[in-house]
Amino acid sequence: MLIRNATAGDIDALLEIEKNSFDCYWLKKENFLHLIKKGNCDFIVLIADKIVAGYALALYKKNSNKAYLYSIAVESRYRKKSFGKNLLAEIEHRARQKKCTSIHLEVKVSASGVISFYKKSGYKEIRFIRNYYGPFGDAVVYHKSIHSETCD
Repeated sequence: MLIRNATAGDIDALLEIEKNSFDCYWLKKENFLHLIKKGNCDFIVLIADKIVAGYALALYKKNSNKAYLYSIAVESRYRKKSFGKNLLAEIEHRARQKKCTSIHLEVKVSASGVISFYKKSGYKEIRFIRNYYGPFGDAVVYHKSIHSETCD
């Protein structure tokens, strides 16, 4: 297993993982390319068996001490192998290096397995947003303190 920054060469695998992991609001090829080339983000992939088995994407705002975990997704055959946990740990590490003090994210209310994953990882529920995903459902916002200072 290897975790590294995403590259343009990963896009086909990222698109497949995205479609297989989420039922709405998929990132498109153009979105991935922009994030890889110009995004103020950490966009990482996990390599297993010489393929992209998962990814994580955290976004940062200039002069903010908060990171926003936009997405973590792992190819279905690699789930339940701690790959999501490893991706999350790397994102938290990189956010600390950027002097962030916290990470926040939204999760679909119906995604009980995902909610359990974040709770076990120390994330706390801070609010509920009705219709966040439009016809696809409501969301819960989670937050975790990671103890540092301000994002670059």
